Amino acid sequence: MATAEQPLNVGLSASDRSTMLAGQWRRLTRAATAVAVLTSPALFLVLHEQQGWSTLWAIVATVGGVLGFRGLVDVVLRRLIPWPSLSGIEDQSAREDDVVARRRASFWRRLYRLLVVVALVTALVVGTGLWKPLSAFLASGQLLQYAFIFPIFFLMNFLIFFGPMVAMGISQIQGFEPGDAD
Repeated sequence: MATAEQPLNVGLSASDRSTMLAGQWRRLTRAATAVAVLTSPALFLVLHEQQGWSTLWAIVATVGGVLGFRGLVDVVLRRLIPWPSLSGIEDQSAREDDVVARRRASFWRRLYRLLVVVALVTALVVGTGLWKPLSAFLASGQLLQYAFIFPIFFLMNFLIFFGPMVAMGISQIQGFEPGDAD
């Protein structure tokens, strides 16, 4: 029996502790998935019955909500709980599960960062009153003109900056230092 001063894994080696932590992570992620799936009918009913969404869109939003919740659990829990190091573990399936979990957490972390940036830019545009001039600019057709001109300007800048280096590379100009002629 472990006391407050003595943790449960005191006599275990580092690889055993990592294996134990990885197993606990698997159980925790399975529990989070189960919670998301079990609460999905409630989300579907709210969207379909109360909000009046069509059945197809309510199902699509419910699946997105389940996936988003599962990703949010990964991102938040990876910040709060240490990540097991499985470098010395012999179990190949545990290492493969760890790779998949790391990739999943990285994907969701990037997605949620992107969503935060989009929300902040949207709040900035709407909050500062730039929405009306921006929508007028988009409706005026000037965006199409800039879409045509921008690649031309990009190509000209590229040629100005990198053109001389490309020309030297094509002609294979060699630099000589004094004394190289010997």
